[in-house]
Amino acid sequence: MDRQEYILSGKRTILFSDPGAEILLVEPMDERDLDFLDRETGFLRRSCSRPFALSCLIIEDWNVELTPWKAAPVFGKEAFGDGASRTLSFIEDELLPDIFARQAGLSGKEVVIGGYSLAALFALWAGYRSSSFSGVAAASPSVWYPGWMEYARTHSPKASRIYMSLGDTEEKTRNKVMATAGDCIREMDRLLSGVRHTLEWNPGNHFTDTDLRTAKAFLWNMEQGGDGISPSLRQYVRECIIPEYDNFDKAHRRDHVQMVISQSLELAARHGADPQMAYAVAAYHDTGLCEGRELHHQASARIVRQDARLREWFSEDQVETIAQAVEDHRASATHEPRSLYGRIVAEADRFIDPETVIRRTVQYGFDHYPEMDREAHYRRMLDHLHEKYGRGGYLHLWFEDSPNAARLERLRCMIDNEALLRRLFDRFYDAGD
Repeated sequence: MDRQEYILSGKRTILFSDPGAEILLVEPMDERDLDFLDRETGFLRRSCSRPFALSCLIIEDWNVELTPWKAAPVFGKEAFGDGASRTLSFIEDELLPDIFARQAGLSGKEVVIGGYSLAALFALWAGYRSSSFSGVAAASPSVWYPGWMEYARTHSPKASRIYMSLGDTEEKTRNKVMATAGDCIREMDRLLSGVRHTLEWNPGNHFTDTDLRTAKAFLWNMEQGGDGISPSLRQYVRECIIPEYDNFDKAHRRDHVQMVISQSLELAARHGADPQMAYAVAAYHDTGLCEGRELHHQASARIVRQDARLREWFSEDQVETIAQAVEDHRASATHEPRSLYGRIVAEADRFIDPETVIRRTVQYGFDHYPEMDREAHYRRMLDHLHEKYGRGGYLHLWFEDSPNAARLERLRCMIDNEALLRRLFDRFYDAGD
């Protein structure tokens, strides 16, 4: 494998790559782990025929750079910090673009984030927070971390597949917090029931074969790869379509389209649809917002039909199916979507995380009704939530096994609890985002 070592914005980085690498693995690690990298990469090369690249990001302050929020000490006297957001921003804004500049062939390929222990917790959190990663490789993740399970219960991952493992004696420790690792990982397994994932139990404690456990986590993701989407289509969407969402209101920016893409691919896998078709539909579904919201579904369909580049990947009949699906996605539509792809994007666009729905409703009001005062914004939010999501609202779920069903019921319970709804509104209104 080719090996490049360099400093990027003060951070030590090592990039290993096979010729024609088909997948990029990103692993934050302690400098001491470098001694075992040969075993990790050797295991991967022996076990999987896919050429790959591995980017190792050296973490200097393990208890700060990898943790998403502050927490009291769990072992020893050192408290935990809240540097995970900065680490994720560095990976997305600097590390990945630098790798794609060095290895042009990796642009548009799958990216898997992974690691061991707190680095595995960071990888899990990044898989929930960002759509940059198709997979998560979490070997013995620190799911005991204070506040993590509450976060996992109220959020949904954006990564399409997740590997988790734990040593079978890790929960047998005198440390009361870390002893919860087994119960926490079992609950994670249940929470991820609607996501392609696996939980593997390894023999031994937390310090047994850490390098090989990490390699197994990455290997599972590599074997699950090959998602049927052309790298050149991914690159075109990433460079030319998704940036359009930066110009829309705060409730319909790139985090929204990336969420719809992720959920569409999950639904496509579950219902036997062509992932490349589902990907294109999701990417284009709100592009028509450039002409305003009222008829944006029709404008989005017209953009699809007029985009000559799509003919590089799809036949005329497929382009028309994509256009119809885009046109049918709107929640207020009076007719059922005309195809499976229309039902998929309609369902993915209705991905119902209760707090996210409420936050996006407040955000929409900020962008479209800036003249309103606080109480007018609150009344508008109430009216919209009842009209769309309330019992008897116009929103439809198109799949009987939809994970949205349980989430919609939770949202309806929140809508029925006006005191709770008011507290959430005040929080999002005061945040001004």
